[in-house]
Amino acid sequence: MTRPVRKYLRVPSEFFGTLELQAPNESSPAYGIRITDVSSAGVGILLRGEIPVGTKVRLIFDSGAVEGEVIHCRQEKGHFAVGVQVEHNAVALARIRWAASLKLHGAASSSPHHHVPV
Repeated sequence: MTRPVRKYLRVPSEFFGTLELQAPNESSPAYGIRITDVSSAGVGILLRGEIPVGTKVRLIFDSGAVEGEVIHCRQEKGHFAVGVQVEHNAVALARIRWAASLKLHGAASSSPHHHVPV
């Protein structure tokens, strides 16, 4: 069985960040995430809980932040693998790709949000 050819080249990575759900007029919790790969179209992340496809999110990490939409969420051993298609933001995407290429290791954003394990 062959895998389909990916549309965008992915850069494997392993660094940490924060995921915020984008809910209008509401204060939303933030979740600690591990970023596993980055492409020019999106970001692959791991987290402990499920997020519905179509959910608008913001990903925050030391080198920047991007907004996007969850395009897949599948359960794996002990976590969920989530794909986020990011809104085109060349500067933010360049920062993410740079951080991924260096395989930065760091803590979740120092944002004052309360981190809730999903």
